[in-house]
Amino acid sequence: MKKTRIIDNPLGMLVICCGLILFFLVFRNAGLYPTVFADEYTYSSLSRLHPVSESAIPSYVYLELYSTTNYCGNGFLDCVKLINAVLFVAATPFIYLICRGVASASASLIVSLLAIVGPINTYTAYFMPESLYFLSFWVFCWCLIGLGLESGKYRWFATGVIYAISALIKPHSIFFLPAILAYIAFFFHRARCLFSRRSAIAFVSFLLGALLAKFGISYIIAGPAGLTLFGPMYGSIASSTVSGVHKYIQLLLLAFESVKGHFLAVALVYGLPFTLAVIVATEALFVKNHQDVQDNIKTARVERIAFLSVVVVLNLICVAALFTATVARLGPLETPYRLHMRYYNFALPLFYIVAAGVFSAGIEINKRSRYIVGAVVAIFGIYAIWSNLGPYTPSRVDSPEIHGLHMNYFIFRGIGGLLALALVSWIFFDYRGIRLYLFLALPLFSIASTYNVGRELMSRLNQDVYDRAGIFTKQYLAVDDIPKVLIVGSEAAGLFRSLYYLDDPEDAKNALEVIPNDAGYDLSELPSNKKWVLLIGEHDLVGRGFYEIPMNGFSLVRASIGNTIDFKRANWPGMIRKARGLSTPESWGTWSKSDVVMFEFESPLPNEFELHLIAHAFGPNVGGEFEVSVGGGASKFRLSEHDEEKIIKLENPSGSRRILIKIPNATSPKALGLSGDDRDLGIGLVKLKIVSSN
Repeated sequence: MKKTRIIDNPLGMLVICCGLILFFLVFRNAGLYPTVFADEYTYSSLSRLHPVSESAIPSYVYLELYSTTNYCGNGFLDCVKLINAVLFVAATPFIYLICRGVASASASLIVSLLAIVGPINTYTAYFMPESLYFLSFWVFCWCLIGLGLESGKYRWFATGVIYAISALIKPHSIFFLPAILAYIAFFFHRARCLFSRRSAIAFVSFLLGALLAKFGISYIIAGPAGLTLFGPMYGSIASSTVSGVHKYIQLLLLAFESVKGHFLAVALVYGLPFTLAVIVATEALFVKNHQDVQDNIKTARVERIAFLSVVVVLNLICVAALFTATVARLGPLETPYRLHMRYYNFALPLFYIVAAGVFSAGIEINKRSRYIVGAVVAIFGIYAIWSNLGPYTPSRVDSPEIHGLHMNYFIFRGIGGLLALALVSWIFFDYRGIRLYLFLALPLFSIASTYNVGRELMSRLNQDVYDRAGIFTKQYLAVDDIPKVLIVGSEAAGLFRSLYYLDDPEDAKNALEVIPNDAGYDLSELPSNKKWVLLIGEHDLVGRGFYEIPMNGFSLVRASIGNTIDFKRANWPGMIRKARGLSTPESWGTWSKSDVVMFEFESPLPNEFELHLIAHAFGPNVGGEFEVSVGGGASKFRLSEHDEEKIIKLENPSGSRRILIKIPNATSPKALGLSGDDRDLGIGLVKLKIVSSN
């Protein structure tokens, strides 16, 4: 019996390749510091530090799932990246199954792997919903494309539910609802039953499933607060859109400039499959003699995928352009624009499937369409190469596909030229161009762009000043001091990164202050609920009576030193330089653990002062004489086993910094047969306060 090799088994090969890619993503992302701010701060805070019902973004399914990373403790970010990688790779079988419906097993294997090998996989390194959103989109597409005329209302309803779940991972799904409804209309139009009871049931079932799931799941997870469409954040953005005719004209002009940039990027990398999708979808939509969908199932499915890819991507390009024009606050028209391709890059592998489907199904494209549409797209693609995409500026987060290609001049021109050559070859030689694109140009693009973006991502293996500042502050301060920190500096994104490490649920608006590069910070302007300033960068401090810990590139400053020591803490910056004879802090205070407790203050103590001490005694020390001394002076006091306040007057003519407390009979609970605790306890310190008599 002949044995089947694994290479002859596409599904087995798919499993092996997915496993290798998953291992690569986990290995690459390990040890990376947070990167994307304020996005990562926002999603980390909303999912881990706040109740889901308080979220300003209605990503309730995502937030509920990723709230489980709290179980990972301080390693929550590593857990996030692991979950991201698993969810991202989990989309591969669905891409394969969609492609397998229109193409050969080998072509489907290549397309599905290229979809996850591309630079979009860098999203797995971020505390953001893109990885889960990628999976949800492809599960939804698999369900939607799999629907046929025989599909009943329950399948349409279930597909609407899956769509709603995608919107509860990232509410941007709501923006391409018009494209989905257009696809459903196209499906029934091709089946020659658009205006029929069957199509009406499909529309109603889908929308009903989406509506009930959107608000039902939201209510289950977030309660009444979940009964919102866009949530407070996106709702406020929508309500703050510019008003007035001239402002709308300006908005449209800016959006049009952004659309041009997106079209240049798509024409450069996805020119051939985009052209195929446009022609196939247009001819299927307007052809006079409808072909029965049952005559050629593969061709009909290619037409549906082509139409879906075009309407979804064009729909979201318009949304991205409007977002760029309104929220990103672009400058004049000549200013380079950001390309927010992450609004739709999760859907771009649909174009790969169209190319594979046209190639495998042998769909004939008439020459006139090839020459006209192909030439227009080719001109845009060639212009993108010639102009170096100017004045548009792709970034690693917004548009990793183009950014990875754009990073190297020779790679950009070389691979960009090869992609354009594939389109030109298709125009004149038909299937040869598709073969060149799928099996050479696209793999080279994916590998080169992913390598460049991944190499840049590796820079986050090293801490910068914002990382160091946040990590140091988190480790140095007591937990209850963290909310009292104001982070000040000149780079907003970096300040968010420092705030990320503090893991403080407080609103970022109250925890950050951005100042100019050359400006100082006046401590008198510190909000009343803040006691600490984390000052990052070369900025002068203005004020008196502060305690500063200068570090390399930043300073941690206590604005008001105070005069009270709370023994529930382990340290007292700005007050106590050194302490001896104390055990570890507990919920009520700290036990002494030797015959003498010593405190050395940062500054000399007053010549005359009152020592206000709240404490209690342990075991044989109850009722015994404790002695407190400073410089040459000393005083004695007694304590019961319960907390009590002692006010002790002391003189310090020598200006000493040290206070000593002598324990009459330090004894361990173990020696008394009370427990196995072998610490020599004497006094239980709760609070200590210095009040000058001068």
